Amino acid sequence: DLLGMSVTDLAGRPLGRVKAVQNFGAGDVLEVTAPELKHAALLPFTREAAPHVDLARREIVADPPEGVFEWRDGKEPPAPDDDESTGRGHAPE
Repeated sequence: DLLGMSVTDLAGRPLGRVKAVQNFGAGDVLEVTAPELKHAALLPFTREAAPHVDLARREIVADPPEGVFEWRDGKEPPAPDDDESTGRGHAPE
């Protein structure tokens, strides 16, 4: 169910899409890819790192640990859409 879901940060900035769900023995890890990333990000699939999963919208809101996402240009992820009517871009309550 998680494959292909979009991943955004708490501010609503897009981080990428779930390519795979891995388990190396210490819990599930989401492999997140995006063209702007230096390499696939391995996001722990925990309440702390992925506090909100919306299956209906196919979106995961993430609060990734420092250093999980490394951008090619060294910059932050792109800004979210400014459409406030969607309610996106806000941390889940």
